[in-house]
Amino acid sequence: MAQSYKEQLQHSAKLLQDKIKGTLDLFVIAGSGFRDAIPDLGEKVEFDMSSIQGVPIPSVAGHGAKFIFGTFTGKKVLFATGRVHGYENRHLNDVVFNVRMAHFAGCKNLLLTNAAGSVDRKHPPGSLTILKDHLNLTGFSCETGNPVELPHMFIDMTNCYNEKWRSAIRESCRLSEGIYAGLPGPCYETRAEANMYASWGANLVGMSTVQECIAARALNMNVAGISLVTNFAGGLGGITTHDDVLKMAETKREAMKSAIEQAIISI
Repeated sequence: MAQSYKEQLQHSAKLLQDKIKGTLDLFVIAGSGFRDAIPDLGEKVEFDMSSIQGVPIPSVAGHGAKFIFGTFTGKKVLFATGRVHGYENRHLNDVVFNVRMAHFAGCKNLLLTNAAGSVDRKHPPGSLTILKDHLNLTGFSCETGNPVELPHMFIDMTNCYNEKWRSAIRESCRLSEGIYAGLPGPCYETRAEANMYASWGANLVGMSTVQECIAARALNMNVAGISLVTNFAGGLGGITTHDDVLKMAETKREAMKSAIEQAIISI
């Protein structure tokens, strides 16, 4: 008999626990450019995502296809060096697979990182922003159909990015705070769209993160999100290319690394 989606998650979680020999304190998803900002870990173990059955493999430039596990300040941390996106023609169950797998492996905390465009002059390229909320403008929810067979289908999202955790990161790193509009992609925004998102209260725009946050909150995980602003969206700062995004991430590697370290310390 074929495995159900939930059974596949549980099986993959068991394989992950075998790899790391235990459970996790924190799961971190590295967005575009963030894979080079991973802190120095003790007892480090690195393995291919493909070594765990069921895990979807990233394919977009700037995203790695490995897991890195280790300890930092005594906490057990697993990094995914990349993610998959809906615009890669992936099902949302694939997009959030690793979040759910981490939960079934015993993890209660999730740090999401991403590269984002800005629709707010107060969040210029090169700045790091802690997420306080998001707008799900993808048109979908990964919880449609209750894929992990939760006893409830209605997910409270009022504290989707944990207030206590994000405040600790913001204060320790002196970060700005903003609202992220999650879009389906892969097109960058038109001028009209950028203006519209700003009028709706968004500061940043991107093509990831919101579904992962929804999946985590459905499983009662604590979530924090950090965006590296790589460009002004919608032509506010000229033409944008993915290479420009990755170059900006490279110049801000140490600041990104410091923010991740503080996020680990603060859980």
